[in-house]
Amino acid sequence: MVYISKVYTRSGDDGGTMLATGDRVGKDHQRIRSYGDIDELNCVVGMLRVELGRTVGQHPGFGTKVDGELARIQQELFNLGAELATPMPEGETPKLAVHDHHVERLEGEIDGHNDALEPLRSSVLPGGGPCAAVCHLARTVCRRAER
Repeated sequence: MVYISKVYTRSGDDGGTMLATGDRVGKDHQRIRSYGDIDELNCVVGMLRVELGRTVGQHPGFGTKVDGELARIQQELFNLGAELATPMPEGETPKLAVHDHHVERLEGEIDGHNDALEPLRSSVLPGGGPCAAVCHLARTVCRRAER
């Protein structure tokens, strides 16, 4: 478990920040941008869970299942952010690494949800309600994080 006593360090005012290894890099460093995008995605997934909780009464089985999946995804995103913040020496494996089986499980869950839907006949515009709108926001933040 990570213990943080302060949420600021007073060491980033010069345009730099510290990685988990203690190395300093610019705040515009690709690694910092990457785990910032992952952190933002994790926050949006948290928003999605809140909205899902508001609608769970309408679809209790689905809502509970999806909330569990999203909770696990949040933890995996947190682990990915930690991995990005901790450069590893060549050949060493991170303790919290994201592996192929994580991706395969996620793709399987997505396929399972898609199987219950009618095929799309056109693009879907963002909106449709608070929960759907946050889903679209998560989708677009995820696309940026992938880049």
